[in-house]
Amino acid sequence: MAYITNWYQSVHYNTLTIIDPYFKPKDLDIIKTLCDINNELEIRILAHRKEYCNEDYSSQWRTISSGVTNHIKLNFVWYADKPDDGPMHDRYWICSDEDNNIHEAIMLCSVDSLGKKESSITKADDNIALVALNSYMRYAYAQIKTVKGRSLQYDSMNLD
Repeated sequence: MAYITNWYQSVHYNTLTIIDPYFKPKDLDIIKTLCDINNELEIRILAHRKEYCNEDYSSQWRTISSGVTNHIKLNFVWYADKPDDGPMHDRYWICSDEDNNIHEAIMLCSVDSLGKKESSITKADDNIALVALNSYMRYAYAQIKTVKGRSLQYDSMNLD
């Protein structure tokens, strides 16, 4: 968690896009920390639905988010025929200065795995950051209908 916090503080752009198919409600703790650092930070998260519903995220956020005014949006994508799975595997955190089209990205394991098993956090080059952002756009905005012949379903929510 300290690495992510230090990475964000060194970059300090105002948009953070997280692509983590396994993002859980308890992972919102790190989001709260980042919001405390920058109350102008806009956060966009893309995850698979898994076993969690919107209320699980809302309930966890209400527990920890006193005083937070940041805009936080969660987008979910999953296979219609297998709701606990979806089209994504890799995890990316991309900080963006969208006014100047500048991106800094890291690749890592799921947040709740950090420190529990051998893993690494790797800085991603700009090409990887752009591919990851394109993936986010395909699922969060374009909401493509199928991947490799499998139908997708979507949901989204804002955390208040």
